[in-house]
Amino acid sequence: MPKPTFHHLSQERQQEILDVALQEFSARSLHEASVGNITKELGLSRASFYKYFENMEELYSYLYHQIASDSHSLLLDALKESKGDLFKGMQIYVKSMTKELFDPRYHGFYRSMFLKIDYGTLTKLESPHQMDTKAEGPSPNFLEELAKTIHYEELNLKKEEIRPFFEFLTEITHEIFKKAFFYDWSPEEAEEAFAIRLKWIEKGIRKEDE
Repeated sequence: MPKPTFHHLSQERQQEILDVALQEFSARSLHEASVGNITKELGLSRASFYKYFENMEELYSYLYHQIASDSHSLLLDALKESKGDLFKGMQIYVKSMTKELFDPRYHGFYRSMFLKIDYGTLTKLESPHQMDTKAEGPSPNFLEELAKTIHYEELNLKKEEIRPFFEFLTEITHEIFKKAFFYDWSPEEAEEAFAIRLKWIEKGIRKEDE
């Protein structure tokens, strides 16, 4: 979170800082981005920047959570909409995520994030509860909600396997979006690529004996 001095600024000035940060992080990765570029554009001194944020990582994280939907909430909402059907719910979820990631306002930011950020940092960004911990994977509360929402008893999936299974689905989702940005896929191409992988998981690839 930003330092209290940032929140003492007017809403207009806060937004101006975030707009410039979005511009910088859309053009460069977190580790390539420059405090100097941001402060020059804003007419700030470097000292003033550090009155508002501890470092660039803090600014990046704050910006991300200002523009990004909570991926866990999106998934739970999608699963509820599908009435607990895991595969229909995942398709709804990916459609929502694709709409967000391909929004012209934020497309450059997400492209830079998926192509240049490391897996550990991306995972922490998507799971705010982990930002100050070494924990990996979804939070216990999120997993409890999942267990209540999906009809996992209809799947070849034990309750204790829910965590590694959703980590697996997250890895697939991340890989699809990385490829989408790298190869400049359309939203429809990204959704189709994910749908194919879901089909492989749901149906398997071994032909049944005739």
